[in-house]
Amino acid sequence: MSSSVYSPISYYGGKFTMQSVVLRYYRINKIFMSQIGIWPYQSRTKRILIPSTIVLISISVLIAEIICMFDTWGNVNIAVECMISTIIIIGCFTKLFNLILNIKKTRHLFSLIEYHWQVFTNSTDIEIMQDYVTFGRKVLILYSIYIYTSLALFMIIPMSPQIMDIVMPLNNTRPRKLLIEVEYRVDREKYYYPILFHSYVAIVLIISIIVCVDTTYISYVEHGCSLFAAIGYVCILESSFTLSTGIQLLCNIVGMSLIGVQVINNLDSIENIIRYTASCLATFFHLLCMTLPGQRLMDHSLDVFNSVCRSHWYTFSLKTKKVLRILLYRSIVPCTLTAYYAINKLFLSGIGVWPYQRRVLKVFLPCLLSTIHYASFVTQVLLVYDTWGNMDVIVEAIIVITCIFGASTKLINIIVNNHKFRRLLQLMCEHWEFFNSEFERHIMRYYASISQKVTKYFGVYFIVFTIFYLLIPLIPRILDVVKPLNESRPLIYVYSVEYRVDKEKYYYPILLHCYATSLITIIILFTIDTTYIMCVLHVCSLFIAISHRLENITVKAETKSDNNKKYVGRHCHLLMEKHGSTGNDYRELIMCLKRHQLALEHVQILNSTFTQAMFILLSLNMLNMSVIGIQLIKNLEHINEIIRSIFFICAVFIHLVCMCIPGQLLIDRSTEVFDKAYGSSWYTFSIKTRRLLRILLYRSLSPCTLTAGKMFILSMTMCSSVITSNLHI
Repeated sequence: MSSSVYSPISYYGGKFTMQSVVLRYYRINKIFMSQIGIWPYQSRTKRILIPSTIVLISISVLIAEIICMFDTWGNVNIAVECMISTIIIIGCFTKLFNLILNIKKTRHLFSLIEYHWQVFTNSTDIEIMQDYVTFGRKVLILYSIYIYTSLALFMIIPMSPQIMDIVMPLNNTRPRKLLIEVEYRVDREKYYYPILFHSYVAIVLIISIIVCVDTTYISYVEHGCSLFAAIGYVCILESSFTLSTGIQLLCNIVGMSLIGVQVINNLDSIENIIRYTASCLATFFHLLCMTLPGQRLMDHSLDVFNSVCRSHWYTFSLKTKKVLRILLYRSIVPCTLTAYYAINKLFLSGIGVWPYQRRVLKVFLPCLLSTIHYASFVTQVLLVYDTWGNMDVIVEAIIVITCIFGASTKLINIIVNNHKFRRLLQLMCEHWEFFNSEFERHIMRYYASISQKVTKYFGVYFIVFTIFYLLIPLIPRILDVVKPLNESRPLIYVYSVEYRVDKEKYYYPILLHCYATSLITIIILFTIDTTYIMCVLHVCSLFIAISHRLENITVKAETKSDNNKKYVGRHCHLLMEKHGSTGNDYRELIMCLKRHQLALEHVQILNSTFTQAMFILLSLNMLNMSVIGIQLIKNLEHINEIIRSIFFICAVFIHLVCMCIPGQLLIDRSTEVFDKAYGSSWYTFSIKTRRLLRILLYRSLSPCTLTAGKMFILSMTMCSSVITSNLHI
């Protein structure tokens, strides 16, 4: 290879080897990655043999966990502990397989790192990169020390009885403990040490995967932060880790929830409380390590824009200023790991309706969710059949059925209209390219950030609501521990169900199924509603941008008139009208019309995607509010039922508002286009421009609307009408 062409990998002795920079600064990463067989430049044999061994050992532990859950079914403590271990193993598999499948991207990232060290030859640049790589190494070392220290303490726990037998012996031997709950279908006492050794090996391998992948991820991001314009690098980094990070985030959330349940179930055991609190802190720390690098990347990429703005750009040549615009346009949008709509994408992928995910997942996930849903639906039908005549039970069953049916409607609607949803996303991408002025981008970013905030606030609301709602069945268990009675308190369910089995015996499996159904329902509602709001807010930003352009047409026309004296006189102005001369005003209005057409297309597709589902959901909302009102009136003497009904009414009301507010926003913003066009100095435009303006005025005179079944316009007027009609009922 010629010296003029850069090669990040040199050929030596018949093998390709990395250059000295990567080996010097990322030696610890290389050691960790080589240990689990994912270092891109080690031999192919090792890259197959080592991960295969790790996977086999981990799968053997996973099987032992599943057998343990099966053999101790009904013991919630063991079941939850097994679930936590299973989630950790799945998370590690995700990390490992992600790097194995993206080995080419990993190799390319290291090649880019090497290339950057050769391109950035300025002493200041090198110093900055060295500072960041040093910081990354410190983080790597501290993170490794923390993880392995925690691992050592965790691994000492099973040995504590043996140590105590030596230090403080008792009359009889203390019971032995295992590292994790497993079942090998052998005599535990006889094979205690082989079982313990197997658990030790599996845990060490799993922790090694976590340390390796997390530290590699941090090193990549720190290198990206050290570059002032790391656009290409960040794109490869994002594509390498985005799916894996999404799965890990989901595992984190589930893990923290299960640990919380386990803490509640073991309030009487100080040892278990300490153990699970430590596990919860570890999960939180892992979550922090996932999100903090992304935040640092955003902050440092925005520094590029700020530095350019503070530079002496006014002293540059005209050619340099033009080039500088490109950098400003690109750097004003921060480099993010799936920015703006990352949460929406994550949850849409989680329920299998993200248009760009694999077909297998788009079929499997909705089928799985629907199966769990319809299983609960059947139990509600059985309950209504068995308790026919009991109005309280029937009303509660109707509420649950409508919630399940509503969530299923949302899910099926987005599946059926997935091609339209894909088109919406494509249009949104095109809009970000087409609306390219500084103010338009500012407006779109502003509304995108509002969409982000709405999604986060919605998420917090749903999490709080879900926690409170799902804690209701656990209240008797908690009270039995905190304030015990002579007998156990009666069992409570999330909602009334009928499985035609012994409810006392199968309480926890029934409760688990109810929890799963409730969580799936809430996740579907959250995902579809926030996506709907996201799309509406995006099109609102387009109408605002168009309105601003319409205002600027007048400004440009007036500026031109002021600067050019031959257009000042009235005679010349009339002459221009007579000959139909056109200038900037005509071109600007053409641009406005094009943008308006794009916005209208977006609204049309959005409305056609959701209109049928909105009609069904609006009907269910009205039914739910009526039924819950009846339930509230019939249970005025029961405080618990009143609180529960009020929670339901608030949830239904918020859902109704979330259906109507986006429609109202769209009406207001689309009407604003007409107001701005009508309020402009149209009398200063040329005749040709005025004729063109009529088209825009005619179209924007009738506001864009979102409808429910093409019969009801979704707006706050509609919302108040629904509430009023329900109050009258």
